[in-house]
Amino acid sequence: MSQPIFAFVFPFDSGAEFRCKRNFPDAESAANWAVEIILKEGDEYCLFREVPSSDYVFEPALESHSVVRWHDDAPTWEVYDIID
Repeated sequence: MSQPIFAFVFPFDSGAEFRCKRNFPDAESAANWAVEIILKEGDEYCLFREVPSSDYVFEPALESHSVVRWHDDAPTWEVYDIID
């Protein structure tokens, strides 16, 4: 059985964004990858969600998703849900 596909959107201050998709066993593993591998600054964040296929286009403005970022007051990360 294949692992679920998660789509990620990493917005930049310039208005540009980096998008990618990866397989993970669950949302916690996907969030952990985003903060440990990609997010380095305290004000950076990532939008992500599980998607049905590798060709699915994730549009955060139009659908529910999760946000992961480094916690302001602790050396850990936090995830919260944005419900559309």
